[in-house]
Amino acid sequence: MGSVFVEPGKGVRVKLVEGLKMKAEDGEFTERVMSTNPEKRDWVRYNKTAFHIIERNGRYVLRLADNESNVRKSFGGRVWYDVDDNFRIPAKYVPYETPKKIAIVNVLDEVSDEPAPGYVEFLVNGRPYKLDAVGDDDGLFFIFKDGTAGETTYGPGRFLYVEKKPKPGETFMLDLNRAYNPPCAFSEYTTCPLPPKQNVLPVRVEAGEKYPPLKKPA
Repeated sequence: MGSVFVEPGKGVRVKLVEGLKMKAEDGEFTERVMSTNPEKRDWVRYNKTAFHIIERNGRYVLRLADNESNVRKSFGGRVWYDVDDNFRIPAKYVPYETPKKIAIVNVLDEVSDEPAPGYVEFLVNGRPYKLDAVGDDDGLFFIFKDGTAGETTYGPGRFLYVEKKPKPGETFMLDLNRAYNPPCAFSEYTTCPLPPKQNVLPVRVEAGEKYPPLKKPA
């Protein structure tokens, strides 16, 4: 189909064989530098096949998808709690004074040390909690688990992303209604990170995405 070249600091260049074209969000291409940010997936497609590339700890992962698979055809949709304003919570961002890394384990028991820029602190039902953010993006990314895990939400945990990193000490609205399932909730071929122990909340967060997803009638 073509060749893949890693360009440090830029991304991954995909160069297709002569005469072949693929489709991306911004149109067709024969050569393309693809983003490897897992939070902004750069999907490209050819017929029923699609893929994107992510980078983790200096390693590049090619993720393939079959748009005609039986799993996809039987997928009935994602399921969410009704939006609850009680889970739109004032929170404060506290950056770490000294650069810090925390150990993140994935579903294959692989461990990686991820940068932790800081944490957010907030109240739920009058009790204080906090979550460590991971990654070095412009926003804040959280991997967390709460008391609903394994009952109404995905057992290993959920993700939450705040698009714009607040200023140090700034109070902002942390919207737990935006909590969503990791890719491994939908595919056995993914290697999702698990919440660090400090991000396991002893409270039920009945907001955001539920589990399992819907299935189409047979």
